[in-house]
Amino acid sequence: MNLSRLVFTILTLVTTVIANAYVSPDKAGSCYIFKDNKLSKRGICLISTEMGQGHEYYDLSFEGKTYKIHSNSNTSPTEEKLNGVRAKFYFRESKFHKIVSPWSLKESDSPLYCYKTKTLDICYRNFSSDNL
Repeated sequence: MNLSRLVFTILTLVTTVIANAYVSPDKAGSCYIFKDNKLSKRGICLISTEMGQGHEYYDLSFEGKTYKIHSNSNTSPTEEKLNGVRAKFYFRESKFHKIVSPWSLKESDSPLYCYKTKTLDICYRNFSSDNL
């Protein structure tokens, strides 16, 4: 393979990856931290989103800290990480914070999206009408 063909191939690959990435505008939302299944902290947070090639990245800026969520749907089952540590993804209903199954949610529901590791249990809900 000559050099020009190699350069063309690399540039095409880089352009394809960049073209398939999507950065969403930051949104305001509510963040919730739970300890022992009880609400510990709640407040307004900033939710930053980036998506592409089966990966979703969320940064939750809350009380001076940034919590990094990564979801990889290229694996089966989908691999979820919170701050680089494998996490369990689940839902809570937004009024009483009860854990609910995804099958019990209705289209009109606005659930909390939650991620739990051994040391951290955090949820978020954005304020806009469209979910992340």
